[in-house]
Amino acid sequence: MLTSSRIVWAIVYTLFLSFGLSIGSQIWDAFGPEQPGLDSMDTADGSQTVTVSGSFFGNDTTWNSALSNG
Repeated sequence: MLTSSRIVWAIVYTLFLSFGLSIGSQIWDAFGPEQPGLDSMDTADGSQTVTVSGSFFGNDTTWNSALSNG
């Protein structure tokens, strides 16, 4: 019985914590400093386009050796 009450308390505590963080974030956004917008990324026709090109490789070879069957 003690364990189930701890789990229920943990869930309730998590809900209150997330609710408090949400309210605090909204208050900060309302009264805090102005956030930079995406206006500088707009193109001439009003659309936002990002192009990424190139090759991307990981530097860590640990997973390669761990996942191979050798």
